[in-house]
Amino acid sequence: MDFSECVPIDGVALRQGDVIRALGQTDDIFGALGVLITADCDIAHAKHGGLLTYVPLLRLADYLDRLFLPKKVDGVLGALGDQLVNKVHALRRSVSPDAPRLTEDRVLQWVGQVDPTEVVSSLCVAPGRPREDFIEAAESYRRLQKVATGSLTDKIAAFVEATVLLARAKSPADAHKRLLAEVGDFVGRLPGDALLVNRLDEQMSEGYVAYLRLPREIRDWQIARTPTRISVEHTMERFARIGPPYIYQLTQQFSAVFASIGLPERYERERRETARSVIPPFAADAFN
Repeated sequence: MDFSECVPIDGVALRQGDVIRALGQTDDIFGALGVLITADCDIAHAKHGGLLTYVPLLRLADYLDRLFLPKKVDGVLGALGDQLVNKVHALRRSVSPDAPRLTEDRVLQWVGQVDPTEVVSSLCVAPGRPREDFIEAAESYRRLQKVATGSLTDKIAAFVEATVLLARAKSPADAHKRLLAEVGDFVGRLPGDALLVNRLDEQMSEGYVAYLRLPREIRDWQIARTPTRISVEHTMERFARIGPPYIYQLTQQFSAVFASIGLPERYERERRETARSVIPPFAADAFN
């Protein structure tokens, strides 16, 4: 097996770092996989009261689909919308210079809900490249609006198409290459509430993210220790274990997420003013 953060499971006792998965199908992506973070000493001395804490493990694809791509899609959706608004204003002025100016919201609602061919017909756009360009941009805009509930593949395809239309890439291949680079940078600098786990075992090697901001609890008796000891009372099974130093990094980051203290905005403003007050006022003659 290639590199993995996991180590072989030894014994039947549950331990911090054990990776568990739901028995049977579930639509809850936050409950399908998890890693136990309850301390070993609490488990060994039964201080946990029978309740074990775990954090969800999301497939990297699901994590990107929920926490990375929506922002990228919103960015190109806004830029493409601005482009369409400007085009509509320009086309209306060319036909009727005195026509009242439509609001941005009204234009976007019109373009987003009415078939693009009907829009260009209403604007009296003659056949030709400008008409085709507008229809292409409007159709891309409408697809971007719809991919919020679509698959990861749908989001990527719509994003790539819009990126080319906005002249931010030379071709779909170039746009896709740029997106891959951004994904690599993003995963390489995940926020403090997330930790990448590359592989769990030989079959599960597509990349997973421990999402530390959503801890959950499960009764210890609900976890099957081995595949041969599964009974009707079990809802999850243990099948892997994240080893050191990765489990130590995971628990350290988990602690930091909930130990962080946010200070009031007023304090932040006062801090800036205090810093500025140390510097004497500007005096031109001091530089002569």
